[in-house]
Amino acid sequence: MIKAIGRKSNSPWLAAIVVAAAYLLLLRGQMAAHGHTPTYFITIGDKFIWQADQLPPDLYIWPDSYGYDGQFFYQLALNPFNPQEVNAGLRIDNAPYRHQRLFYPLTAWLLALGQRSLLPATMLLANYLALCAIAWLAARYAQQHQAHALWGSLFALYPGFIFSFMRDLSEILAVLFLLAGFLAWRQARSAIPAGVLLTLAVLTRETTLLAILALALAMLLKKETRRWLVVIIPLASYAAWQAALYARWGQLPILAGGQNLGLPLRGLLNLLQSLDPASHLHRIWLLEILAVAIVTAAAALAWRSLHGAWPQKLAWLAYGLLALSLSHHVWIEDIGFMRAMSEYFLFSLLLITGTARRRLLLPAAIATITAWLLVY
Repeated sequence: MIKAIGRKSNSPWLAAIVVAAAYLLLLRGQMAAHGHTPTYFITIGDKFIWQADQLPPDLYIWPDSYGYDGQFFYQLALNPFNPQEVNAGLRIDNAPYRHQRLFYPLTAWLLALGQRSLLPATMLLANYLALCAIAWLAARYAQQHQAHALWGSLFALYPGFIFSFMRDLSEILAVLFLLAGFLAWRQARSAIPAGVLLTLAVLTRETTLLAILALALAMLLKKETRRWLVVIIPLASYAAWQAALYARWGQLPILAGGQNLGLPLRGLLNLLQSLDPASHLHRIWLLEILAVAIVTAAAALAWRSLHGAWPQKLAWLAYGLLALSLSHHVWIEDIGFMRAMSEYFLFSLLLITGTARRRLLLPAAIATITAWLLVY
């Protein structure tokens, strides 16, 4: 009977439904707690109000606050084709840097059919649909490696995605395109579909460049020149986009966010030294870091038994080094460091799910779900 249930539940659609239900419950609870207004999740701080009389109606404003990055995505969504430093009475803090991450706000604008009043809802909807799609794709990947489809739901239950979902941020959509691009590259004879998907990833969040460079290095080491378009398309597109933004703003966006990087381990060690064991919040942060450490250990063990898969392995190493090199500006609270490790978690699970050592999935699942519930 247990085997029969296992066979019937071995469906990517069930994995997507599990994720859809989990995030719907989360959203319902947060909406009830904050007046049933989706504008709360944009996190607009009053410090970035430039002209109060031009604000769209019924916006929730966080008082005496700088807000968070969702407010800048909202401004881009208001005017995705010609954003200004001040949009509908709101000011962008670093326009070139924000503008390079265009595809998430553009997706929200498309879902809203250009209707500004719908943008707060479609920003949530875009990420919600992306979470379900991540679960579906990851479940297919799990099945291809003789694992149960429900393991795919772990990819969408990364604890950092709660912050991205509840603050209208771009990591979820970027991971979706990155996952889809890598899976398309593995399966398709043509490099063009994968190249297009990876282009959408890099136009959503520039940190996905690391994965593309890892793929290029793996192809170079294997002397695989037949499908170079898979990396040429996104790299050329990103270079063209940077040039266009330089012409628009007079500054290269990729150089505008330098404060996020520092000496390896310095940011993490500073955070660990500052944690107060008596603080409930700090204990949650420590447990989140522990969950990532458990997933890291499982991925490292998977590496040893996984033959090939060099693009995933090199990307995992690159994002691990990136996580360790994040500055104290990122290693300052869990919303910062957890959202910054979204790609690292993706490639950790790709390694764990891709190995024949099924026992590694269980500790990774327990750590992930426990941390997700703690953030919840």
